[in-house]
Amino acid sequence: MKNIRFKGEEYLFDGDSLDEEGFIAKREDFENGICSFAHYFPDQGVMRFGDQIGTRADIEILGDAHAEIDGDAIANVLFHPSWTRPQ
Repeated sequence: MKNIRFKGEEYLFDGDSLDEEGFIAKREDFENGICSFAHYFPDQGVMRFGDQIGTRADIEILGDAHAEIDGDAIANVLFHPSWTRPQ
């Protein structure tokens, strides 16, 4: 997992390098089981709900990261409204 900067904001990225795909999430959201902000694909860039919102060039790797989902928030992974696609 890496700390990254994407378009001026800091996020977690669950890949080990930009040659891998992975989620992009605010640390607090990840730790609280809230749906990730976006997903990175090496061949597509940064995608959010099927729309490209950035490219590899928009991501700066800041260093290694470690984060875990809070045990009290694990139900959010299944039931939080963020996991439903916006209409």
